[in-house]
Order: sequence, then structure tokens, then C-alpha cells
Amino acid sequence: MKTKKIASQAKQSLNGLFTEAEFIVMLNTTCSSNWGSSGGTSVATLVADDNGIDSWSDVPEGSMLHGLLQKLVELDSLQNAALFDLCARAWRNLNKGSLGEVLEGLGSSLKAEGK
Repeated sequence: MKTKKIASQAKQSLNGLFTEAEFIVMLNTTCSSNWGSSGGTSVATLVADDNGIDSWSDVPEGSMLHGLLQKLVELDSLQNAALFDLCARAWRNLNKGSLGEVLEGLGSSLKAEGK
């Protein structure tokens, strides 16, 4: 039961962390519901690779991408795993409403733009 509680806490810690625009950037890195985390790959690595980022110097400070990557590199391994799961589930349900509605149905929420 402790594993379930830890996983639930990791998922809850993601609530309101990402804006809709940031979530779309993450979803666009894979463009499918096949979001298996293999070999310790992080969502930060997927986003950086998809955007041609090799180092922090490639990311304009203050840009949305910089802010997103900063959030992603700060996630611990459980949060990263929870985000992989959330992205996969969101992809499978995008036909059921807006991204915000889909995430809400999955027990998550977006950060309000500008906050």
C-alpha cells in the first residue's frame, strides 16, 4: 500500500505545475500514447531532444522552453514516472475534450496561464 501512496503523492505534486502551452510542448515530443520510460529517460530529455537543445546555452533565458525545462529537470524520479504516465493517458483521451478537461478527468490540473 505504501507504493500506491507514494505514486499518488508524486502525481498530486504535478497538479498545477505546468501550463497548457508547456503540456502541449511535452505531448508533442512523442505524438502518441506510447510513453514508455526506458533506461532512465526523463521527460526533460525528450523535450530537449525534440527542440534541438544540447545545453542550457541553447535555451534563451526567460523563454517558455527555459521555464519548462527548469521545471522538468527538478522533478524526482517518481514525479518523472508519474508525468510519463500522465502524458500517455492524456494522449489516449485527447478525443474526449480539451486538454484541461482530459487532465481533470485523470485527476490532474493545469497551471493557470500567467501565474
